[in-house]
Amino acid sequence: MRVLSHENLCELLDICYHQEIKGVFGNLYIVIPLMASDLYKVIREKEELSDDHIKYMTYQIAKGLHYMHSANVIHRDLKPSNILTTEECDIKLCDFGLSRTVDDPDDILTEYVVTRYYRAPEIMLSSNSYSTAVDL
Repeated sequence: MRVLSHENLCELLDICYHQEIKGVFGNLYIVIPLMASDLYKVIREKEELSDDHIKYMTYQIAKGLHYMHSANVIHRDLKPSNILTTEECDIKLCDFGLSRTVDDPDDILTEYVVTRYYRAPEIMLSSNSYSTAVDL
């Protein structure tokens, strides 16, 4: 988050540390822009999205992924709850906890990534060598 800067990626505004008891690890807070909801909640709502809304959201997701992949970064946990949205349908990808750079195509990558129901076939087949395509 610190090194990637794009309109469709969540930006890191601040990091705060709070320790209540001396000698005990406290809480670390990551501050990001306020977004109204995530795509998981939008999908579960009773109100249907128009084709134009879906196209606009898909376009923004693709733009964010294109930027990440151009920087050789794989998200590796892309799912509706990691796609934040506003009431104006502006999209930001978030939760880069499993993301990593892939500079060398021969890198051995962890196969236990991505939430189970959103895993790409190459990860499900225990491949430890995959590309940015796992985000699609």
